[in-house]
Amino acid sequence: MGNQEGGDPKRTHTEPPRAVEERAKNVGSEYVSRILQYEWADVLVSSPPETDGLNWVPGHVGKEWGRVAPDVWSPIRARGYDPHFRHFPTVDRFDRGEFQFEFRLTPTSPGDGVDERYEEMAHSNFRERIDDYVSNTSNGTTWENASVVTEQPTVLWRATYRFPSQDSVGYYKTLRRAIEEHEWVVELAHEVLDETDA
Repeated sequence: MGNQEGGDPKRTHTEPPRAVEERAKNVGSEYVSRILQYEWADVLVSSPPETDGLNWVPGHVGKEWGRVAPDVWSPIRARGYDPHFRHFPTVDRFDRGEFQFEFRLTPTSPGDGVDERYEEMAHSNFRERIDDYVSNTSNGTTWENASVVTEQPTVLWRATYRFPSQDSVGYYKTLRRAIEEHEWVVELAHEVLDETDA
């Protein structure tokens, strides 16, 4: 079939009209907000990462970022800190097939009296130890890129992975793989805070 008379000569009949594109985008957005942002937590519990006996607890479910932490970090929370990983099940990232995984250390209750100097020291120690570990360890990671983060106070580390665009199974597998590849951070959190306390 040729182009319709008076139409764009470069446009063919196989190119979807704008309305179809918009509808597809809305369906994707609905899928992410109604399913992906909730289902990742169920998948994590039913098919946990293969880590050394760690129980991973999902949180902040149904939002544009999800929280994951091993239950062995509970004593650290009692010390005024909330170490955790975040991932971002958003429409844009799902469409691009981009999975971002961050390690964060935040106060359990902002303004709860945690000494600012201590907090700065803990963050600095974490960044230094993470950098040392990654520089000296060849652990077969699959992230596309990763780095210590210095421009955001509570974000210490960020890794980016790829998965097939708009593939929920790929997203869930990447979440599991990211957790497995960051198992080393679990013990590191205890060590760094113990050193900071000393």
